[in-house]
Amino acid sequence: MLARIRNWLERRWVVGTMIVWMVFTSVVTAFNMVSIATLNLRDTDDNLRLLQVRDWMAGQGWYDLRQYRMLSPEGADIHWSRLVDLPIAGLIALTEPLFGLDGAERFATTVVPLIALLFTMIGIALVARRLAGPLGWLPGVIALIFSSIAISAFMPLRIDHHGWQLACLAWLLVGVTDAEKRRGGVIAGLATATSLVIGLELLVPLAIIGAGLVLGWIWRADEARRVGAYGASLALGCAGGFLAFASEANRAMVCDALTPVWLSDMLLAGAAAVLLAWASPAGWRRRLLLAGVAGLVIAAFHALAFPQCLTRLEGVSPEVSAMWLERVNEARGVQTHSPKVALVTLLPLLVGLAGYVLAFGRGAGDFEARRRVLIIAVPALVTALLLGWQIRAGAAAQLLAVPGAALFVSILLPRTLGSGSPLVRIIGTYLAVTLGIGALAPIVANYLPKNSSELRDERIEAAKDEAMAGGEVRLFCKEARVMGRLNRIEPSTVFIHIDLAPRLLVLTHHDTITGPYHRNHEAIGHVLSVFDAPPEEDEAAARTVRAYGADYLMVCDEDGGMDEAPEGPGLNERLLRGETPDWLDRVEAPFLEGLPLRLYEVR
Repeated sequence: MLARIRNWLERRWVVGTMIVWMVFTSVVTAFNMVSIATLNLRDTDDNLRLLQVRDWMAGQGWYDLRQYRMLSPEGADIHWSRLVDLPIAGLIALTEPLFGLDGAERFATTVVPLIALLFTMIGIALVARRLAGPLGWLPGVIALIFSSIAISAFMPLRIDHHGWQLACLAWLLVGVTDAEKRRGGVIAGLATATSLVIGLELLVPLAIIGAGLVLGWIWRADEARRVGAYGASLALGCAGGFLAFASEANRAMVCDALTPVWLSDMLLAGAAAVLLAWASPAGWRRRLLLAGVAGLVIAAFHALAFPQCLTRLEGVSPEVSAMWLERVNEARGVQTHSPKVALVTLLPLLVGLAGYVLAFGRGAGDFEARRRVLIIAVPALVTALLLGWQIRAGAAAQLLAVPGAALFVSILLPRTLGSGSPLVRIIGTYLAVTLGIGALAPIVANYLPKNSSELRDERIEAAKDEAMAGGEVRLFCKEARVMGRLNRIEPSTVFIHIDLAPRLLVLTHHDTITGPYHRNHEAIGHVLSVFDAPPEEDEAAARTVRAYGADYLMVCDEDGGMDEAPEGPGLNERLLRGETPDWLDRVEAPFLEGLPLRLYEVR
């Protein structure tokens, strides 16, 4: 019986992966039913993505990605790509006759991230089979589920681009591990190009894997077919993607998207890869020399042609960076977060890297086995090190570690099960499995200290549970039943914090100033300065608000008396304490009673 099950698992890995996917997606969809029913898009980018799709379906130009309900009338410059809008808009268009527009939006925002997860799971399962053996897909896909940062990109309602970029990364790994070299090169090049068309967030691991392909060719000349196919498909994919999806704003020489800057680099890199593969001299030293010259030419071209892109790609002023970017949670290193967050972020990476080390040692004398391990292990290690700079690298690092986790289980499990010691068979097997699939980290993390933000979230949840137990309903600013009441006011411009702005736009007919989108960094600085303004700067704050044509100013009070009155001289804190400057009038209306927001009319 066990032999038949093992044989089925080895042969039917695609079906098995889809079963795991269906079980997992059913569970997470059930747990998120309330959020789905209320279209509770929690992240700012998910809200703006839906708004972008709505605007396009309402007639906004394909290449026009400006958000005209911010910074009206010119609109706010958004650096995104239309590519990720396609599946969302397609599902809405297909299902609107069945469910109506609201139902179609809920359906699309639920299903699209899960489709991206299916693509990712199948890619990871295939890579894990190639590295860890026919059964390696099972610990691989389960390890992906327990990779807390990576899997969060695929939850229902997470419609922004991060899940699709991780899917591209998974299929890049499929390409670089493919035994059929030319096919593998095409898959790797197209996956890289697609990821770049979506955004530049994975630029570092993509570049390292591309360099790894060239190093594999230096090691063994028969990798020329993979490198040549990779270079050609990378260049053609980026060119086609730029022509099809680059917005009008992204045709300028800016650094934060696939603009002419990075398109030029990718065309040059792709051409260099094709030429290296075509020349492919016999000696490894000559191949190393040619690759070094090509790398220097590409680097020199970028430095000389685009010096503005040698620093932070966002192009944000130092003042706004200090006021905003450096305070964003995902833009801070993992060491600045709580021990709980650090553990669930880092432990899967350490296990995956350990698996790569074990596999590399086991593959002595097998070039292809070691090449496959190194071309994933090295970018996994580098991306893990980037966590000391920004924790936002965690999703890519965890995904790159998943095949290593499958190796960890596949190498250690037979040894623990075959041990003569009952202690090793029981405890060792438990540790090999729970560590390998990543299940141990969230268990241990529950007993680690939390930071102030996590403690505050716990207090909010406790207060919410207490209110529900007493028959009350605790409201939050981003809920549809809260912001939706603002629609009883005539369409106006509302001066609101940048993190609340996208949600306001999705739920109401009002306009706002700007959201957390770096190309509008001057406006971001103005909004944050107003809410931080002490009393002596009230006059300047009032001039700023009026200059943007704001009719109202709004702040959010979700603590609802749980904590002491907020301290500090900033306008936001003063308003929450009930102190209203003379240039604002508190709006008192029956439909605002009981809401955790405070609305003020600008005089």
